[in-house]
Amino acid sequence: MANDAEVVCRQLFNTNALRSEKKRPSSEVSIGISQLGCFGNETLLVECPNLTFSEDNECASGYAAAVVCKDIRLTGGKDKSEGAVEILENGDWGLICGNTWNEAEGKVACRQLGFCSPRKVKRGWDNPPLSSRRDMHWYDMNCTGNEARLRDCQHNQGSYPCNGYNFEAAVICKSGCDRPRDLRHGKFVPDKMSYEKGEKIKFSCEKDYELIGNETDTCGSDCEWMLRFPECQRSVLPGSKNEGPKGDKDGAKTGKNTAKAGGGGGGGGSGGIMFVVGLMLGAFIIVIVIVAVWLVRVRRRNITGANIFKPKSEDGMEEPVLSFNSAQAGGEDGAL
Repeated sequence: MANDAEVVCRQLFNTNALRSEKKRPSSEVSIGISQLGCFGNETLLVECPNLTFSEDNECASGYAAAVVCKDIRLTGGKDKSEGAVEILENGDWGLICGNTWNEAEGKVACRQLGFCSPRKVKRGWDNPPLSSRRDMHWYDMNCTGNEARLRDCQHNQGSYPCNGYNFEAAVICKSGCDRPRDLRHGKFVPDKMSYEKGEKIKFSCEKDYELIGNETDTCGSDCEWMLRFPECQRSVLPGSKNEGPKGDKDGAKTGKNTAKAGGGGGGGGSGGIMFVVGLMLGAFIIVIVIVAVWLVRVRRRNITGANIFKPKSEDGMEEPVLSFNSAQAGGEDGAL
């Protein structure tokens, strides 16, 4: 039935079907076709291969086929996810003036078309030929970005203030996931520039590297990868994990035996630490003693050279002592 709906919308409005429905018709409506069997690529209903007309104007299910067609489309782009925005107004397609066209409006347009967030919002789309351009239906668009349809946004009817076709609203919607960044020392397949929603990729690493993270990832409905990007890390080489040369093993055994002789592995380790701390503390004390002795000697030398007093008696009184060596050397007598 979905293919039948596509053909109906294409024939009526040259657009796609939003959804197909079943409705119970009134008694005044007769059923003219009982079966279609369209492939979805036909232009007219009469081209469907299984078209069957109802002879008694009745339907066994009691329901009539109904369809809701999209009232928005993108034209002029290289695919259906980009181009100038056109809306269906009273059965006629027209453009939107881009005088207030911004990110919020582009977000609503992409969502209504079934795409993800806009990759780029534009004012003016110069790719389509002039003959394919249409009149403008709306201007002064004002969306919050949360609306389900552009019709739910504030807007005015007409083409003012757009004069000509240089300022039509346009958008490039994101229709899938972008190519992930390169995996260092690894790769992922398939490797291409874009991926459709629901498409998966598988990661693998080079030789001697192991994958850290998820082996696969899926393009989500929001056009973003669902899981965290993995990494490739170098693997531990054989013989290096918890192993060493034979000499190291022997040394380790010797260390274990020593630790046991010292009262256990934990006690041997603590004794070694205390020994080192004791050596450092003893060296520090020796340095302090040497510095103190040196300072005392320097102080005594300074005091001896500068003192001209000599103790006179045991009571601690001092008397001046003068040197006459310089006077006698000069041949002169001095008296005090």
